[in-house]
Amino acid sequence: MYPHDKRNRQPIQAGVNETTAKLAPQEPVQEIGQVFRRLLDLIDGAEAGEVVMLAKIDLSDGFWRMLVQEDQQWNFAYVMPDPPGHPVRIVVPSALQMGWAESPAYFCAATETGRDIIQGLVDDEVELPPHCLEHYMQPAKKAKRAKGDSPGRVGLYVYVDDYIAGVVENAEGTLLGRVARCALHGIHSVFPPPEVTGHAGGKDPISIKKLEKGDAQWNHEKEILGFVVDGLNRTVRITANKTTDIISEIRKILKKKRVQLRRYRRIVGKLRHVALIMPSTKGLFSPINKALKGDPATIGLGRDSEVRAALLDLATMVKALGDRPTHVKELVPADDHYVGYCDACAAGAGGVWFSGDLHLDPVVWRVAFPPEISNQVVSDSNPTGNLTNSDLEMAAVLLHYMVLQERTDMKHKRAGTFSDNTPTVSWSTRMADKSKSPTAGRLLRGLAAIQRATQAGPYTVASVAGKKNQMADVASRSFHILDDGAFLTLFQTTFPLPQQQSWTIAPLTPEQICNVISTLGGKRLPLPRWTTSYERKTGRAGLNTHPMPDATPICNSFQRPCNRTSSSVSLRGSGVGTSAEGLKSKLRPQKPPSVTWRKPSCWLGTPTPARATDPKTSTSRSPDS
Repeated sequence: MYPHDKRNRQPIQAGVNETTAKLAPQEPVQEIGQVFRRLLDLIDGAEAGEVVMLAKIDLSDGFWRMLVQEDQQWNFAYVMPDPPGHPVRIVVPSALQMGWAESPAYFCAATETGRDIIQGLVDDEVELPPHCLEHYMQPAKKAKRAKGDSPGRVGLYVYVDDYIAGVVENAEGTLLGRVARCALHGIHSVFPPPEVTGHAGGKDPISIKKLEKGDAQWNHEKEILGFVVDGLNRTVRITANKTTDIISEIRKILKKKRVQLRRYRRIVGKLRHVALIMPSTKGLFSPINKALKGDPATIGLGRDSEVRAALLDLATMVKALGDRPTHVKELVPADDHYVGYCDACAAGAGGVWFSGDLHLDPVVWRVAFPPEISNQVVSDSNPTGNLTNSDLEMAAVLLHYMVLQERTDMKHKRAGTFSDNTPTVSWSTRMADKSKSPTAGRLLRGLAAIQRATQAGPYTVASVAGKKNQMADVASRSFHILDDGAFLTLFQTTFPLPQQQSWTIAPLTPEQICNVISTLGGKRLPLPRWTTSYERKTGRAGLNTHPMPDATPICNSFQRPCNRTSSSVSLRGSGVGTSAEGLKSKLRPQKPPSVTWRKPSCWLGTPTPARATDPKTSTSRSPDS
């Protein structure tokens, strides 16, 4: 099933590469779900001062341009719903129909083949004749060129029927024009225009209507896949109309005590779409997700319900997105700038932080839980408690992140943490919990609010075996040592640092500790309590720092870390020295699926896997079969 000539039902020979006709588009869909991430990765990778120009080419009636071979047309036959007593009429389509199980796969295989052809034309710098539509893609003003002898930067993607391009203009100022010409010729080689197919009165496969609206014109700002992407400021947001629509719908819903499931799912779908560019909002979805369990007919929106509070929080976040778009560095994962370990028990929480890709003076922290929290932990002797050990471990991850926020400016910085609690790792990775208690979800909400307020990059939480988490264990179980100086002496002796460095105790403000303790105690704090910026304190603030005997004196004042890494310390959770690369390798597998991998530059180098099913029969299965 692939493009055919209307007159003789034979495969169209590609105008730019004869091999194209030999490749039946039967490989699985590869790009859906990756396109937006690849685009953000391209923008993030551009050098400082470079501008990524964007363009989008849309196909018109794309599915119907996939003509079916005559002996396969009956696979799509259906009966017309005529009134009783009328003759039965059967429709036998000659083109691919939407709604069939494998229609998207076949169509996307064709469009992705077109993308690969375009990539090959660009990479090989093939000389092509001018295209009759390329004037639609010319930028309104000359694009900023790359400096020196830079060849420029090109990213080519396709999402179903949208061809998307991101380009940094080369030093000669010729790359935008060449990519535009290759894109138009490449699309027409797979989806030929009427003058090639002989279809009288047919429309061009490329949507002229969208071209006239300026969708394909090179610009640093373009609406792509429902988001407004800015290749100059390197940000992404939603349109003002979408912001107004979402906030207005939430307000209408919250005027009711209950909402129908269908309407609830519709607004949740829109909010999840926003969460793709505002990852911190994922931390607010726990009660919203739990409300969908069991597919109830209606969703309760009581005055004090968690769902109502979550919808109000999300409306606040969506409104804030209009004032401050998300920078791509808040979205694109990579190796972490700082690495740490944390742990918790009924007595308290503790952990350590040190350098990743950026230098950070090694710090240890500990926070004791008051008796009213410790006494609520579920145990053999207290089976009716309100807190689980996983709740405490989630609190430790939050406190751990707060410590780092106090030590350094986290704007566009990434952090990686090891925890020995499996539920906590899962919750932190998905930014949503499945606990029956609301406590973990409320702690995730606090973590999300802090990350958004500080414009921090992705935060990775990975698993480590309990026996390999000794540094955090000691810190979280050290409260029999009341004096901070004595504790620091013990910690330095137990886990000595290389290169004659010394541990420092990192303080947390009473306000920060109070927020976490109150949440563990069952309170749901107002969102501003989490987003308020705390000034970094010097001197005595909660926990003190003390110089170690026979060691370099430690300064209590905050120092901004520099980019030096030659003297950075990398440790395993047991305190044994290791390489920074060793820690990175353990954190990488835990990265979310938003990590992007470079697509093969040319479609000719990508093998086409054999299909497991017979395409002649598999296309006849409907989504309901």
